[in-house]
Amino acid sequence: MCLLFVCNCSPVKRTSTTISNTKHKKSKGLNTLVRFEDCKSLSQTIDRAQSSHQLIFMDFYADWCIPCKVMDQEVFNDVEVADLLNNHFINVKINGELDNGPDLVAMHEVSSYPNYIWLDSKGVILHREVGALSRSKFLSITADIISRLKR
Repeated sequence: MCLLFVCNCSPVKRTSTTISNTKHKKSKGLNTLVRFEDCKSLSQTIDRAQSSHQLIFMDFYADWCIPCKVMDQEVFNDVEVADLLNNHFINVKINGELDNGPDLVAMHEVSSYPNYIWLDSKGVILHREVGALSRSKFLSITADIISRLKR
């Protein structure tokens, strides 16, 4: 029997003392088959999506989020998921607590992690999911988004 627990992590407000005493490392999801990039500028990502005729997939995460790590290991390391995302999307991984992450979190009203947003090439939100997803659920959602836009 296989059990799958779907959960998400709510962001934690940190005090300035906590931040100064915590050593942050940037996690980029580099150990996944999905080619994720940092989102240094949403407008640049949208420009690239428009010029390459691709969609945008945004993965909002936090270093302390266990469901985020499970998704990296079990879903974003799946060959079929990677092929689908890498062939149709510009994939960006956004640490909601570092760099421009807090601004993007506020802009997209992210309230917990993991948070996944599929956008068209103009930056319009097509679909959003909160919490860890099974491989099959993730594939189904992503394939549905692609097929809807091909009509």
